[in-house]
Amino acid sequence: MEQKTDAFPHKLQLQYKIDCSLSNYQQLVEHDRWEFPSFEACCQICGAAGCAKFHGFYSREVVDEGGKGFEIWIARYLCHRKGEVHPGAHKTFSLLPHVLIPYKRYSAPLVYEVFEHSVACGAGKTLDRYQPQLENLCERSIFWIMLMFQAAFHLLVQAHFIQPTQRWQDAFISIVDSYSGGLPRLIMDLYVSENQFLFGTPSQKRKSFTT
Repeated sequence: MEQKTDAFPHKLQLQYKIDCSLSNYQQLVEHDRWEFPSFEACCQICGAAGCAKFHGFYSREVVDEGGKGFEIWIARYLCHRKGEVHPGAHKTFSLLPHVLIPYKRYSAPLVYEVFEHSVACGAGKTLDRYQPQLENLCERSIFWIMLMFQAAFHLLVQAHFIQPTQRWQDAFISIVDSYSGGLPRLIMDLYVSENQFLFGTPSQKRKSFTT
C-alpha cells in the first residue's frame, strides 16, 4: 500500500517566477543584486518554520530566446529537518527560473518559437531558419519538440486550461496568443494551480515512499 510518511509534499525543484530575461537574471545574481525568498515561514521539504537555509548555487548551461548560450546559477536551500520528514527524503530543494525546462538547455520561449515555426512552415524550413543560431538543432530535436508540446497540450486539457481538439497544434498556439502574459505566464499559472511543470518532469515528481 502506498502511503506518505509526512504531511508535506516533496518539492525538490520549484518553478520560480522571474520578471526579466535569463541573462539579466544571471547578471543580477552574479552581482548579488537579486533578492531570493527566504522560506523562513515554511520549509518546502518538511514544512517547518525557521528550517530552510540558503545553500549556495549549482550551475547549468542554458540557451535563451536569442540563441545565446551561457551558464546560469540555480539557487539551492537546505532542509535542517525541523519538521516531520522521512529519513530518506532529500535534504535540498532548488529554484528553477520558470522559463527553463527541466534537464534541457533551450528555454521554453525559444522552444515555443521553434514549435510555432514548425507548425506553420514544416521541419525543413524551420531547420533553415534556426540552425544558424542553434547548432544542435536537427530533425530529431524538432520531432522531440513536437512530442513535448503534444504532452503539454494534454496536460493543459486535463487542467481545464484548454479544450480538446483534433488540431491540437493550432489550439496550443491559440491559447498562448490569447493568454495574458503569453507562454511564461501560462507556465507559471499552471504550476501554481496544479503544482505541475508544463514541460519536463522535475525530481519532485518522483513517487512517494512506500511501506
